[in-house]
Amino acid sequence: MANRGVPGDVVGVIVIVWLFTIAWNIQDPPATHARFALDWAPLVLLLVAYTYTRGAADELGIGPFVQWPATVDSWIGGGSTPTERLQGAWCAPHCTVEGGNVLDAVLSLTYLSHFVVAYALATWWYLTDRYAWRRWLTRFRAMYAVGLVVYVLHPLAPPWWAARRGILDDSVVRMTGRGIDDLGLQLSRVLEGPISNPVAAMPSLHAGTAVLVSVFLASRVASRWGSLWHVYPLIMCLALVYFAEHYVVDLLAGAVLAVVVHRALSRRELRSG
Repeated sequence: MANRGVPGDVVGVIVIVWLFTIAWNIQDPPATHARFALDWAPLVLLLVAYTYTRGAADELGIGPFVQWPATVDSWIGGGSTPTERLQGAWCAPHCTVEGGNVLDAVLSLTYLSHFVVAYALATWWYLTDRYAWRRWLTRFRAMYAVGLVVYVLHPLAPPWWAARRGILDDSVVRMTGRGIDDLGLQLSRVLEGPISNPVAAMPSLHAGTAVLVSVFLASRVASRWGSLWHVYPLIMCLALVYFAEHYVVDLLAGAVLAVVVHRALSRRELRSG
């Protein structure tokens, strides 16, 4: 991670997690460590499938859809999208990845945390509380499965894509990572290569994952301090809109999806005892 950056591909993340669990329980026999592959395989297969959903959408001849989310967000923003307003207020006329200030660095670190937090929590529970691990992975997989289906059937372009095609003001740029150059951090695809789906904006699984983290952790903390976890998705959503990664409507869809999945599975768990 120090040499290549924070892994942004699921295979790279899971390999690092696997190595960590081996180091944590180094005294266990090889068969125990091999069990990890079976336990985590469903998640890996699902997330690798997500990476290739763009090809499936192409085969079906669907989209990508560019205009309607820009129209909705312009209505939300009172004539201009929130992305255009934030970039115009905070970085114009020099909105690029280079440069930035403390706020930009905080938002970039929050964005990068998407590739760490959910898997770090899963790893901790895998080592310490298998019941919590199963509950968390069930929610995580369910949310991503829904997202995968939507990405195939309704591929939707993010603000930076729309700006390159004249739908938004051409001053809107993708600024993910702005402000962290001095920290020596970056996002890299360690093992999967440069494959990605640039039109998987709806629902925002960055926002959905952050919301799922907050509601799941809040449900496990029986005190008023549990509500502090809800600050995390708010900062994540601010970063996603400011960096032109997502529209507000994408964030709302991701947040609703996360809450619905969490509550539905919680009710099922209560019924099953």
